[in-house]
Amino acid sequence: MRYIVMHHHQLTFPFKRYQIQPVWRADRPQKGRYREFYQCDADVVGSSSLICEAEILAIAFQALLALGIPCFSIQLNHKNILKGICSLIGQPSQENVLYSLR
Repeated sequence: MRYIVMHHHQLTFPFKRYQIQPVWRADRPQKGRYREFYQCDADVVGSSSLICEAEILAIAFQALLALGIPCFSIQLNHKNILKGICSLIGQPSQENVLYSLR
């Protein structure tokens, strides 16, 4: 967000970016957690389109395939999509039930 605030007038929105960089924990990590590790980020700023959400999922899917991970699942937790599914199946008042099943 700092970059976006500093360069707001130079950017075209929606602004998409990805980044892989080392990250350090400020606190003392718990057992089994590293103080330094690499973090991968993919962000879209300036759009409320669900297409951008699908692009992020596609990035994660392609990255896991490229890493050679043979078996994985991507779970989506988005209330508006759950409401849409409930509406399509004719149960618009059931989105909270479906949401709680996750």
